[in-house]
Amino acid sequence: MNRVLIVLLFILSVGILATSCQKNGSSDPSIVGTWKVVSSTDPVQFPVDNVTWTFGSNTMTISFNGLYESRAYRIDGRALIVTSGSESIYMTIVELTSSALTLSVNGATIKFKKS
Repeated sequence: MNRVLIVLLFILSVGILATSCQKNGSSDPSIVGTWKVVSSTDPVQFPVDNVTWTFGSNTMTISFNGLYESRAYRIDGRALIVTSGSESIYMTIVELTSSALTLSVNGATIKFKKS
């Protein structure tokens, strides 16, 4: 009887440990969603006011003062590759959290917050 109780306690403790070590969902934040531009080191090429970037599963849409432009994108490691026809723009994902995104492109840094 004592032996059965020890085995049951062992199984229960292993189950508790396994459950507590599991992560709820992915620990990697997703770029999918709408991001509001909050700053840019090149506001001429990458304006700040009234600009949002919305990422879907493979298409992004930039909204600027009521105008919209959509392009395909993909992520390869820390590279964000935006394509339109045969043109590709390579950006570096400097930071990506659940609420903040920072991109670097052609020497400019663009910071976003999730809307």
